[in-house]
Amino acid sequence: MRDLDLRLSGDARVEALVMARMAGLPASFLTRSRSPELAARAARLVALERRLEDEGQALSAVLHALIGAAGQGLKPRLVGLRRAVHRKRRPGTGEWDGAVMASLPGDVRGRVTAWLADLDEVKRLRSSFPEVWENAMAEASDVLREAGEQAMFRRALSQAGPALYDVLTRWLDDDGEPPRRQSLVRLAKYVARAAAKTSPYSTFTVSGLASWDRTGPVLGMDGGREVRGVIEVSALVTHGLATALEQDPESRVRLNPSVTLTEQSLSFVGRPPREPVVRVPRTPAVEACLAALAHRPHATVAGLRDCLSGVPYASPEHEKFVKGLVEVGLLEPVKPVADLACDPLGEWESWLAAAGHESAPLVGAVRAETAKAIPVHDVRGHEDRQRRLRRAAGALLRRDDPGKHIFHENAVFAGPLGTCSLPAWRPVLEDLDVLRRWLAVFDGMLPFRIALGAYCAERFGPGAAVPLLDFHRAVQGELAADEGAERGDAAWDLRRLLRTATPELAVRAEGRLPRLRRLDQLREDARRLAASPADGTVSLDPRLLLAQAGRFPEWVEATGSLACYLQVLREEQPLRVALNGAYSGYGRGRSRMAYLLERAGGDVRFGRAAQAEGPLLAELGGLFGSPLNVRHASLPYEIDYPFTASTRPGNERMALNDLLVVHDGKTGLARLWSRERRAEVRTMHLGMMTEALLPPLARLLALGFGGGYYVHPSIPLLAVPPQDAPEEIVAAPRVEVGRVVLERARWSVPSPLVPRRAKGRPDADYLLLMLGWLARHGMPARCFVRIRRHGGPGTQWYFDRTRKPIYVDFANPLLVLVFERTTADADGTVVFEEALPEVEDAFAGDPADPHVSEFLLEVSGDAA
Repeated sequence: MRDLDLRLSGDARVEALVMARMAGLPASFLTRSRSPELAARAARLVALERRLEDEGQALSAVLHALIGAAGQGLKPRLVGLRRAVHRKRRPGTGEWDGAVMASLPGDVRGRVTAWLADLDEVKRLRSSFPEVWENAMAEASDVLREAGEQAMFRRALSQAGPALYDVLTRWLDDDGEPPRRQSLVRLAKYVARAAAKTSPYSTFTVSGLASWDRTGPVLGMDGGREVRGVIEVSALVTHGLATALEQDPESRVRLNPSVTLTEQSLSFVGRPPREPVVRVPRTPAVEACLAALAHRPHATVAGLRDCLSGVPYASPEHEKFVKGLVEVGLLEPVKPVADLACDPLGEWESWLAAAGHESAPLVGAVRAETAKAIPVHDVRGHEDRQRRLRRAAGALLRRDDPGKHIFHENAVFAGPLGTCSLPAWRPVLEDLDVLRRWLAVFDGMLPFRIALGAYCAERFGPGAAVPLLDFHRAVQGELAADEGAERGDAAWDLRRLLRTATPELAVRAEGRLPRLRRLDQLREDARRLAASPADGTVSLDPRLLLAQAGRFPEWVEATGSLACYLQVLREEQPLRVALNGAYSGYGRGRSRMAYLLERAGGDVRFGRAAQAEGPLLAELGGLFGSPLNVRHASLPYEIDYPFTASTRPGNERMALNDLLVVHDGKTGLARLWSRERRAEVRTMHLGMMTEALLPPLARLLALGFGGGYYVHPSIPLLAVPPQDAPEEIVAAPRVEVGRVVLERARWSVPSPLVPRRAKGRPDADYLLLMLGWLARHGMPARCFVRIRRHGGPGTQWYFDRTRKPIYVDFANPLLVLVFERTTADADGTVVFEEALPEVEDAFAGDPADPHVSEFLLEVSGDAA
């Protein structure tokens, strides 16, 4: 890849490393689970019954007209015939005999005869359909069992669903009857997830890195690479170690980097996760501690205690006083291990051993278990390791049961996964760069930033420059105020948006502020480009989008880096892709993959982004309670955040008390400004934990001054009208921008309109009911289904598992039952989305038995 030109047109470029994810099971487990006979027989029945219904209604109208002209002897018999047709039953004696047939015009007689033949055929097909269903169920169960025998699937299931794993193990060991129906359905859901999706959890998915090449195939993926597991322990383990150290008077402390001074007091962000804004008076004792820390930034509790011995008015219990400052958060313990350390347990073990701490061997035992290289196919060995790891973690935490989620396993390819031909991909990359600019208007964070800027002007005055902590305290005060408290329009909108900050804000902002209404109008203008498809698909010329983006107001800002999750639709030229998701990149996702590969023993060269012209780029480097945030550093700077530890040198860290919130009179937005560096700062959350779960100040930094979220798989941006909570079935077409499918076709259905099985009706009848309903509305029999709930706080949206898609194929009886179980108690909107690409189009891994795959790449807007 050396000397490969990664530049695109204009000032854009594509980043060098591409992340690839491959489904843990081959796609063939889905194709083999479907029954062609069941599908064909059901389709024939549905078509016949639809024809019976339509022709029956038409014949009823014709017969009604003929009844009036019939003689008295024939009239009641024709009435009976019409009633039989209307009720879809065979006519009784005398309702369809020679006399009745002779009384009808020839074409009507022929139509009735054909209708009765269809009625007989439906009866015949229906009588044998339950047997077809049972045969298909048996075949699907056999394939399900075979899928359950795959080592990677069993290893993943043992962590994701231990109880169901035990059920599967008994089924495989006994080689007897399948488990109960409920367990079969749950297993089928997991198998569909492992074969159709690339959700990055455990060995249901294997991830790796690919790179660009100037020649070769469009996609040269080597599925024969060794797969290795990387185990990460819960943050509870290391958090407990850090908490225990606080009791040691010889432990080092530092001044909270958020401390903001006034003449009479000092304020700072308190301990997580609540992070209260604390104010402490500037007493002589406090001043003495500050002076001591100015000379020795990492003093000990004992050292500060001794410094206070000659200070007037200091507490006679000096050590208790210093520990009190630690407890409120003015002083924070200095953790000996960085939050984003590549081997945190190893570093903790070394530090504790050097300090002679009794917990060092316990940490070593946990680390030893996580470091054991157990082959993916050794499921029993993995089970044994899980038990040992839980015992070791329990001993360290002093708990009999450390919990199900005490560790998490990732599966990665040990070496490079393959290469992608840059010339073949370049047209797609150019279209993605157009989307980087045009999707700025759909940024789900933009409504919040508009309200934040307006609030800054409303509360502090136009052009104000406010210390970050003071601004944060004001925002938190708005959130804590009574619902009926008097507040301005900006405060009202800011409070509302903070409480409901989800990607759904990309659809409609609403609110009191005129600029929010202006944003909604800009979005409507953008949606109009995607209106009125000619053939069921909207095809947009990228040049039209680029022209429209050029007319956006200056407060609609394109991200400098767009991370794109996409799937290839066609491996040969011309290459086409479907976009699954897009957000501000700057290494998010790829930096974590580089870290995991390094943990697995791979040789990865992942460099930080160079600082280009414009705002300084700084990332939030804390663990924030989740190992999903551990990664390699991506940006030139890092925010020095309270109660986090970093290995970065001081000149790369920005203290919170150095930052101002400045109202930008030109755009009306709020900017973050470094006093020391005299430059604007953009603060990026590049961990994989959702922003909604960050502590309050980190969340403000990420949402208000960081990246954006542009395409979320569960949020239709371009539906007209926006599909908030439809009262009827709303269809949205597929939308393509050049070579990129921006949105798949989808159907949003109010949950009460989804067919329900009548009590006591068999499975086969439910399938026919569903297929008939799907056909009437032009919906596919293979699709992804998710539930959208409406209302509630923003955090509830992120924890709602029903919004995650499930793969459904109505030719697979087990997945039919998965669908029924998923939607039975659905509350909200049931969304059906076309399965694009089809599972038959999978190509990754073994060419003879390929896997579904997904790519993550970044298109950046500064080629310097």
